[in-house]
Amino acid sequence: MAYREIPLPPECVNRIFCKSSERMEELPDCSVHLMVTSPPYNVGKEYDDNLTLDEYRAFLRRVMAEVYQVLVPGGRACINFGKFGAPPLFAPPHLRHPRHAGSGLFDAGRNHLGQGVQRQPINSLG
Repeated sequence: MAYREIPLPPECVNRIFCKSSERMEELPDCSVHLMVTSPPYNVGKEYDDNLTLDEYRAFLRRVMAEVYQVLVPGGRACINFGKFGAPPLFAPPHLRHPRHAGSGLFDAGRNHLGQGVQRQPINSLG
C-alpha cells in the first residue's frame, strides 16, 4: 500500500473522544500514526458487558477494523491485553494467548510485529 496521510480536521486535534472505538467517524481514514489502548478484558469488571467469547471477539474485530481504517500505512497499534500465559486465576481463557485476544487485529489484515513486555507487581492485579 502506498503511503497516504490525510490531515486531522482542526476540531479533532488535541481532543479526547469519550466513546467506543467501534466507530470513529470523526477521524478521517489514514490520519492516525499511533493508537494506544487497553481494551475491556470482558472479565466481569464494572465497565464490562459480560459478553460471550464470540461476542467479545466480534467486538474486537469491529474495533480493530476501525483502527485499521484510521491508521496511516505503517502506523502502529499498541494494545495491552493483560497477562498472557497467566494461570487461570489471573486470566480468562480468551486472554491466555495474544493470538486469541488480538484476533480482531489479525482479521483486519495487520501483521503482529512483536510483543512488548511490562513488569507488573503481583499485587497490582485489580
